[in-house]
Amino acid sequence: MKQTAVGFLKKHIENDAIALYDGFMTFTEFMDKLDGYYNKAKEIEKQQIIEAHGSKLISPKGLASEYWVNGEEYYNKTFNKGQK
Repeated sequence: MKQTAVGFLKKHIENDAIALYDGFMTFTEFMDKLDGYYNKAKEIEKQQIIEAHGSKLISPKGLASEYWVNGEEYYNKTFNKGQK
């Protein structure tokens, strides 16, 4: 079974929280690692959304034409609105 973004975060945060508590890591190191984990989790989530969407035939209401949208196009149109 593939690891989810939430599962990835949980595993890494738990491990590093223990290291922080035991004194093997500073708070600054912990926070820096959290930034990296957050970015990795966003990437995992993006891939999960793209794979789950797949390619679909879109038939907009009121329009005579249909078109195919793949997972990458769907992700970009849905989650990257206004971003460049």
